[in-house]
Amino acid sequence: MRTPRAISLAEIIKRTRLPADEVRRFNPALVDRVPAHATLYLPYYVSEFGADVAFWRRPPSPSYVAVLDDFLRLDAWPRAVGRSGLCARADGLQTPFQRDEHGGRRGDGDGARICDGPGIHQQPGARC
Repeated sequence: MRTPRAISLAEIIKRTRLPADEVRRFNPALVDRVPAHATLYLPYYVSEFGADVAFWRRPPSPSYVAVLDDFLRLDAWPRAVGRSGLCARADGLQTPFQRDEHGGRRGDGDGARICDGPGIHQQPGARC
C-alpha cells in the first residue's frame, strides 16, 4: 500500500493483528514507522493504509503479457549455457552432502560445478 502519511509499527500491528515479526517479514527495513508516501507490504490489503499498488492484484497489461509470452517461448537458454562458458569449476568445494557420516569425503574428487542460471532450464542429463 502507498501510505499517504507516516504509519507507526504499533498502528500496523493494532489494525492488522499481525505480530511485529510478521510485519517485518514483509518489510525488512521497518524499524518503528513507515514514512509518508512509502510502500507498506502486507499479506493482504488494508484500505486505511493507502492505495493498493501491488502489481499482483491487478491483471497484467496486454503489452506485458505479449513480452512475457515471447520470452517464455525462447528456446535459446539451454544451448547458450552449454556454449558460453557460464559455468565455472569449483574444485574442492565442500558441501554437507559431500561428506559421509564419519566426516570423510565421498565422491571421485571431480569437484563441483556451479552454473549461472536456473537449473530448471537445463536439459535432463546435461552437464554444465
